[in-house]
Amino acid sequence: ASGWTGFANALQLRRNWRYLIPALGYTVDNNLRLVVLSIVDAPITLLIIGSFDIPMVAALSGLILGRRFTTVQKAAIFFVLNGILTSQIAACTANNATRSAGACDDPRMYPLLPVALSIVFAFCSAFSSVLVEKYFKAKQEESIHVQNIRLYLYTCVCNFLTMILWPSERRRLLSGRMVDGFSFIVVTLVVLQAAYGLVTALIIKHISNIGRVFASAAAVVVTTVVSAAFFGYRVNLVWILGTSCLLGGMALFRLGGTATDTEPPAVKIDRRGLVSYSPLEQV
Repeated sequence: ASGWTGFANALQLRRNWRYLIPALGYTVDNNLRLVVLSIVDAPITLLIIGSFDIPMVAALSGLILGRRFTTVQKAAIFFVLNGILTSQIAACTANNATRSAGACDDPRMYPLLPVALSIVFAFCSAFSSVLVEKYFKAKQEESIHVQNIRLYLYTCVCNFLTMILWPSERRRLLSGRMVDGFSFIVVTLVVLQAAYGLVTALIIKHISNIGRVFASAAAVVVTTVVSAAFFGYRVNLVWILGTSCLLGGMALFRLGGTATDTEPPAVKIDRRGLVSYSPLEQV
């Protein structure tokens, strides 16, 4: 009992109720992604529009964390976004991923409702991630595992409430079929996603959200290369040009400024030990 009491005291859920805000954002993000996938004919629509969290993360990092970017770095963010969009559309076209739905660059592939929902979940994801970075870095001395558990507990509560409110999921829950379809592959994917979440948390706390979105963008390139090498996935010249733009933008961002003028700490401590934050600290 004393062990559980110590664990609960370490979490300090009441004092850290602000974690509920990003937990709600992540819940909206995850559920809207499923809604968009149920509407669109091809996942490429989700991948393309979801990439807009890159400029959103940059803008919110400046607004919430007070992070400043040089003109060169702002241009680099544009090149990264342009590169990821171009490479994804090119890969989709080269592999006829949407043969039944139309060309990957056809505007009809991006209807208004999925586009609007995708912009909303991209914003929720970016906003939540930037808030998490703020909360994590405000207590550098605190274990990242404690911070993760705190965030996940609030997220579990939000997702459980979503299940209760969602009619089809509520019926599954009440009938005891909540884990139907959880095969070995699905469980493996869950474990991999959990590992991905831990790595993401480390990047957010010790680097930044800009590093996170850049790493995700680079992962898309690596995935395509591995798929081409082992599964016959095809790439074309446009994909190579888009990937070059992506990697060049990442390098340009790194060379476009120094850590002191582009990533000031979100938390400042004066000589008296008083802590001050950016204007939106009370969010």
